Amino acid sequence: MAQFFGGRSKFLVIMQKANYITAIIMWIILVYLIYRYVGQFRSASIVSFVILNVLYLPIMY
Repeated sequence: MAQFFGGRSKFLVIMQKANYITAIIMWIILVYLIYRYVGQFRSASIVSFVILNVLYLPIMY
């Protein structure tokens, strides 16, 4: 593990941050579209759903 992550640790960290930021931006766009079409009726559940997904994203990556 140490040898594998030794040389590429900085690159892997940058890639993970880039993937994480991209996923957050995609979620924000998705939530915005859902919010516009569905309206304020389900906004609270959508926001909580997205917060949970954002919290679980680093585990997936």
